[in-house]
Amino acid sequence: MELLFKNGKDLGEAKFKELAGELKLDVNRFEKDLKEKEAQWEKRINVDIALGQKSDVMGTPTFYIIGKRTAARTVEELKKEINQILKK
Repeated sequence: MELLFKNGKDLGEAKFKELAGELKLDVNRFEKDLKEKEAQWEKRINVDIALGQKSDVMGTPTFYIIGKRTAARTVEELKKEINQILKK
């Protein structure tokens, strides 16, 4: 995971192959597995995207409090909104 985060801006098929080699993986098998499972992962990603769109998620992170999207981003803002809800 560290390698993925470290190289996050450069990730792509060529970089994945390079990283697989750095990790001493069988690069040929890695490529084969990656291509064979591509449709499976694409379907899964599309399901997640559709769910995000249905839930009005525009990016990450997105927080919900009792089913309502909140603009709060800090712990203090979240606490304030939760406390306001608890007072009702």
